[in-house]
Amino acid sequence: MSNHDDRNEVKTYFKMIEISRWLSITPFEILIHLISLLIFSILLTLTVDGHLDFMMIYPQNNPNSTNENNDLLRPMSDINQKPIIDWFKLFSVLFCADILNTYFCFIMILRMYINNQTAIHKIFWSLNFILLTGLFKYLIALKLNETKNLEWMEVSSPIFVLLQLFALKACQKP
Repeated sequence: MSNHDDRNEVKTYFKMIEISRWLSITPFEILIHLISLLIFSILLTLTVDGHLDFMMIYPQNNPNSTNENNDLLRPMSDINQKPIIDWFKLFSVLFCADILNTYFCFIMILRMYINNQTAIHKIFWSLNFILLTGLFKYLIALKLNETKNLEWMEVSSPIFVLLQLFALKACQKP
């Protein structure tokens, strides 16, 4: 092996096979989540900068009165009113990715059942992974909307449970 071959080799920490084996999710599921995170990041940036108005809720002084355009989503004449970001609309991209992931896992489990393969481990892991990450996203949206007074420890508790499941999975034989 020459010195030229060593320079052209790409060094990575983890290969896709290792990541999918460790997380027990397929590369397609990883792709779904990465695309949804990209779209979420773009929407978050545009919303925080004020370029997307449909993600905003404008508070009004009097709920019975409207402005001259009969548009309840536009601000009234008060300068001190700040728009509030509707976090559930913003997080809907991530929720849709979870729904697509659930649908994909359901199809995989049905195919494994039809082919007489054991699907219990896949059902257990996929159900826990989807439920815990979805619950985490939902709790973050609740915390950011300030509809409930949640502590960050309560919000991140599904991730702690998921990390414990990862630790248990790492102790199993491959």
